[in-house]
Amino acid sequence: MIKLDNDGYCTVVITCAGCPWWSAIRLDMAEGHACAVTHEKVHHPESKQAREAARKWRRAQQRKLTATR
Repeated sequence: MIKLDNDGYCTVVITCAGCPWWSAIRLDMAEGHACAVTHEKVHHPESKQAREAARKWRRAQQRKLTATR
């Protein structure tokens, strides 16, 4: 399971329960999701958790943009 931890200010820390030695840091959630999806595709190709989370996050962002128009 991959986890994105957003401090709400400027960084997103990505960690993987299956690879405790691996972590990454990105500057926004879009980059964080992209990093998580790449890690998952390379190291856990049987898993779809990060891809599904990224897809749900993108949909939520699109709904927010639509609601503010």
